[in-house]
Amino acid sequence: MPLALASVLLAASAAAIDIDATDRTALDDAPLVAPFGARSPQVIVAWIDSEASLSETGAAAMVEEVDAVFRSIGIRAEVLRAAPGEPIDAVDGIVVPVVARQRQPRSLRSDHVMGLVLRDHVAPSPAWVFVDNVRATLGGGTTARQLGLAVGRVVAHEVIHALAPGHPHASRGLMAPALDRLGLLGRRRPPDPECVRAVLAGLVALSAVRPAASPEPAGLARNLLR
Repeated sequence: MPLALASVLLAASAAAIDIDATDRTALDDAPLVAPFGARSPQVIVAWIDSEASLSETGAAAMVEEVDAVFRSIGIRAEVLRAAPGEPIDAVDGIVVPVVARQRQPRSLRSDHVMGLVLRDHVAPSPAWVFVDNVRATLGGGTTARQLGLAVGRVVAHEVIHALAPGHPHASRGLMAPALDRLGLLGRRRPPDPECVRAVLAGLVALSAVRPAASPEPAGLARNLLR
C-alpha cells in the first residue's frame, strides 16, 4: 500500500462528534441572542468564526450542507454570519449560535471531539465546532470544500442536539455519536423519523414560549452566501 494512502487511512478513524460539556470556563464565547419572531419555526444558524477557521470556499460548502441537511427533513434553515462578542439581533426564526474554534479547549477532556452543545443549557444551547479535530478526522489530502462540507455536517448534528436536547444519538448516520471520513464526506444520511419529530417538537415549543420580536429588527447578521 502506498505510504500516502496508508497515512490517510490511519488518520481517517472515527472521532466523537460531541460530549456532555459542563466546564463553562472553557466556553466563554457563547453569544447573547435577542428574542425572535413567532411565525413559522425557521432555524437560524448564527455562525461565529472569529478565528477564520474556514476559507470562503469552505464556508460556502458549510452553508450548502447545513441547508441540504435541514431541507432533507423538511425544515427551513439559514446560516447567518454573526460578529464575535456582539449580541445576535432579533430575527424571524429559532436562533442557534454556532461558535467555530480551531482547537478544542484543553480543559474539556483528553478525547478529541468535533463539536458540542451544553446539555444543561436552556434550549437551544449554543454549539461549538472544533475545526482542527474535523480536519484530523478527515485525514490528509482534504480540500477546502471537503473541510467545509464536513464542518457543515458537524454543525447540523449539533444544531439538532440544541433543538432536541432530550433525543439520544442514533446508531448510525448523521446523528451517530462518532463520525469517520465516510460519515463526514460520503452519502448524506438524514436523521431518522423519530429524531425529526423531536426536532419539530422542539421548534414548536421554542416558538410558543418566546416573546415576539420587533417587526423591524436592526443590525441583522449577514448571510454567508451574500
